[in-house]
Amino acid sequence: MIERILIDRFVKNHSNASDPAVRISYARLAGITGIACNCILFFVKLLCGLYAHSASVISDAFNNLSDCVSSIMALAGIRMAARPADKNHPFGHGRVEYIAGLAVCVLILLAAFELCRKGIVGLFTPSQLRYSSMMLLILCLSVAVKLWLAHFNETISMATDNVSLHAAAIDARGDGLATCIAMGSMLLESRLPGIPFDSIASIILSLLIAKSGMEAGKDMLDRLIGGPCERELYDQTLHLLESDEEVLGVHDLIIHSYGPLRHIASANVEINGSFSFNKAHGILDRLERLAKEQLNVDMTLHGDPVNLDDAERERDKNIVEDIFAHMGQGIPIHDFRRDATESMVMVSFDAVLPYGYAIDQEKLEKTIIDALGEKQPVSLHIVFDHDIAK
Repeated sequence: MIERILIDRFVKNHSNASDPAVRISYARLAGITGIACNCILFFVKLLCGLYAHSASVISDAFNNLSDCVSSIMALAGIRMAARPADKNHPFGHGRVEYIAGLAVCVLILLAAFELCRKGIVGLFTPSQLRYSSMMLLILCLSVAVKLWLAHFNETISMATDNVSLHAAAIDARGDGLATCIAMGSMLLESRLPGIPFDSIASIILSLLIAKSGMEAGKDMLDRLIGGPCERELYDQTLHLLESDEEVLGVHDLIIHSYGPLRHIASANVEINGSFSFNKAHGILDRLERLAKEQLNVDMTLHGDPVNLDDAERERDKNIVEDIFAHMGQGIPIHDFRRDATESMVMVSFDAVLPYGYAIDQEKLEKTIIDALGEKQPVSLHIVFDHDIAK
């Protein structure tokens, strides 16, 4: 409820999250909100930690201070990512946002290391804890603020596909858990003073925070290295191409991401081989424009002519599709070709295999050749592709 009020109040045209200016407004709102909340929590937790002589609470306070830096870095990252393309970066600066997210993950890991260090020191040099009901109430309120901030960052992250804010949301949830465990350790140690619950809690917290930081960092690295595109965008692009009545099939769709708002794609589109060159070009040109207008995808298409009057090709294609259907993995084939001479039948096609799927290619080829039942020798060529969407 609160996040919706803030978005309506401070983000103009918030429904158009694909607009770079709107994304910056979202990031600015999240950054300023994060800085304000974390500064308040830093001072409140620092006072509580000093009063209680609690290493975990003090460490948690400084972790909130580092979160202010995280918010600033996330905001700076999205502003830099929105810069237009230039001579040295013809595809834009969108991946800067991933670098900023990776930097936030590094800060999370540094905070985890410092928390672990303080916990280990506390095992050997324990301090006497003290607490009050008012202090515990304040810490409970700080947990509520952190969980709300995590939800707020995640909401904006999902609306704008902002990975930096996703990392900030993970960090905020970790902070809420950290404060909960710190309060629990204080209560336990006040009743069992001989056991350093506070230091043990600090070590456990550091491991949990480090785990979250590494998981988020892996996502950033995957995006920088070049991971698979999002399934939703892949399916939307494929549907746009296949929905055209002149298109007989689409294959080898590849989408490269240069940031949340910059996608470059290519695909092979099967069209009737009897069409003139000008008509085929017009179909492909129209689809490229639609991809840009509707999905903001810069598309390059290659036309594959298909001879619809070749009955023998259709027969052989159906035979091969049945063979793959009986393999039980839902393996599609495409780009099926059949060319025959007086002495040889040449068959070629592509098959899309799941990653890690083992196949006996020699046995498969023999099965296909036997099933085709051609009188002439058959030259079979299979290209194995992989699904590039996740």
